[in-house]
Amino acid sequence: MKYDIIIGIDPDTEKSGVCFLETATRILEVSSLTLPQLIDYLEFVKSKKMNYNEKIVVVVEASWTTTHNHHLAGKHTLASASKTGYNIGRNHQQGIVICEMAKKLGFEVVEQPPLRKCWKGINGKITHKELQNLLYNSGLGMLDKKTSNQEERDAALICFFSSNLPLKYKPTK
Repeated sequence: MKYDIIIGIDPDTEKSGVCFLETATRILEVSSLTLPQLIDYLEFVKSKKMNYNEKIVVVVEASWTTTHNHHLAGKHTLASASKTGYNIGRNHQQGIVICEMAKKLGFEVVEQPPLRKCWKGINGKITHKELQNLLYNSGLGMLDKKTSNQEERDAALICFFSSNLPLKYKPTK
């Protein structure tokens, strides 16, 4: 289905990455928001955009939908494994709450399994430079920020791949 607006969210316990993509104009904005800020943001988008009968979707990275957990691979002490598991559980719960809140506000919500990590960054994650290259070559222009954090970059990827825009990526050297 084609959407006029895609809001991509990469949940995190402190600040979630949020990307807003208006598909017709190809305007893309990224930010990091706490849960209360994110709820305020979704309420703002609802008040401004839903009155125009625009098709809006909220796409949330749903890591809780996968069974494999690479975070616990390798050497761990009982304490470090416990802490990692606790943090992963908190992150999953944050994503579930975000989905519930978006649905309560009347948004269509898609729970997106994590995208494949195939980039040049640490653990296969996308770098700021790679994201800029992907967006620019796909006609979305550049991010309005000189740097971005991993949650923002992941949220932008969620928006991009949810938009079905043609992928035009030229690897950076």
